[in-house]
Amino acid sequence: MSIATASGGVIIEVTGARGGMGTSSGPLGAGSVDAETVTDDSGEQEAIVAKLGLADIAAGIHGDDATRTIDSNVGGTVIPADDAPIFIGHNISGVDGIIIDTGPAFPPGIACRRYRGTSSVPLLVGEGDQLGYNDYRAFSGGQFVNAASLDVVVSGEVPFSNGDIPPTKMRFATAYDDHPKVHMELLPRGRLELGAIQGEDYLQPSGIDPKLFAVQTAADWCVSFAARPPSGAGYALHCETKGETASDYLIGGVSGASPTLKFSVRGNGDVLLTGVLKVDDVQVVGPQGAAVANATDAASAITQLNLLLARMRAHGLIAT
Repeated sequence: MSIATASGGVIIEVTGARGGMGTSSGPLGAGSVDAETVTDDSGEQEAIVAKLGLADIAAGIHGDDATRTIDSNVGGTVIPADDAPIFIGHNISGVDGIIIDTGPAFPPGIACRRYRGTSSVPLLVGEGDQLGYNDYRAFSGGQFVNAASLDVVVSGEVPFSNGDIPPTKMRFATAYDDHPKVHMELLPRGRLELGAIQGEDYLQPSGIDPKLFAVQTAADWCVSFAARPPSGAGYALHCETKGETASDYLIGGVSGASPTLKFSVRGNGDVLLTGVLKVDDVQVVGPQGAAVANATDAASAITQLNLLLARMRAHGLIAT
């Protein structure tokens, strides 16, 4: 439903079930209130209530040409608009929009309810059911198009049965390349995934389940941390662990189609890596080589010294 103020009333546009992400909603059907100018006439108010099925919302629409308010309803008890109004259009702050002002009566909010079956025999929701959404639409090309969306969907990540609170995920979509795309999801167990919706699943090494997962499919950096204070020191990244042992990880780097750990900084200060350490693209540390035997006489001393120098060059400790 989209709402806009108009001289002498409020324009209410009724639309039907929302389509897929980024698509336009279809009309609810022909009727006297598909695009009706609402005044204080009770007949028009009753038509809107009947059309939208809003039996629990008081029919009264109050106010002057600049402000319209609707009585609230709590548990079947009507709260007059003077005590708990819903402002449509120019609200008390002089800003266009919708304001729910409950005062001390009860906390304001909006509840979206979804079920399968019928209204008389509601049934358990299932995986993929959309529980609610907010669309943000912009006028372009002669029509209003979805430019961004926020919705809540029942997730299949966690099994559930009748009587359980269904697991859910929140999806955030912004427009790019001519239609909205979901660029961020908040999953049932609390993991926030960025850019992971385009067929990119989290490839987790055994026992690792992070709370933040970011994906970059282009040949560019995935995450960048920037500290840019106007003066003084900057701190771009802080890592912390309560543990101070070799089993505690401050940083862990994995790679490969079946990811394995290649680099880590441990809680006790150890730095572990698979491969070599380079400075200015010159190797300074590599895998440990075989031991060089001690010299036993003057002749073997020269031989063993040359072997030791060769090992040091191999490790990058001295120039070649």
